[in-house]
Amino acid sequence: MSNVLILGAAGKIARLAEQQLLTDTEAQLTLFLRRPERLGNVDGSREKVIAGDATQQDQLVAAMQGQDIIYANLAGADIEEQAAKVVAAMQQTGVQRLIWISTLGIYDEVPGAFGKWNHQMLDGGYLQTYAAAAKVIEAAAIDYTIIRPAWLSNKDEIDYETTQKGDPEVNPKYWTKL
Repeated sequence: MSNVLILGAAGKIARLAEQQLLTDTEAQLTLFLRRPERLGNVDGSREKVIAGDATQQDQLVAAMQGQDIIYANLAGADIEEQAAKVVAAMQQTGVQRLIWISTLGIYDEVPGAFGKWNHQMLDGGYLQTYAAAAKVIEAAAIDYTIIRPAWLSNKDEIDYETTQKGDPEVNPKYWTKL
């Protein structure tokens, strides 16, 4: 059984990940967020809630005790600082596995019209700060996965591809939506 710490646990993607972990695994979950009242009911037999701020390394260190996997669904203009604090706390506690939710375009991997549109929508701080956060994670001596969602909807649909840094995004399905 794994212990999974979910940072930014009130986010929509984090809530979906939480439900999937509860349904498909036997993992024990620790839900870390600034305002725990946003969660509502949680499964007390498998979930623990911790109020905390991802820019506070001491709070992260306390939450990471006994964890096997860190799932970070963080956001904000200070995302690079959050990444640095998460990595430092992981190094301090010896946790090695990080799954980090980011955004499409941090590696300038989106070609054509969709890439241009993506830059128009996300430049001016968003792409740059999330790219900087990715660099912090990549420089750390940890096992990490950076997830870069391309298109999110409320449809019951699973459609993804695995790419490596430096590979262009190649799924033309998204480009035709513009």
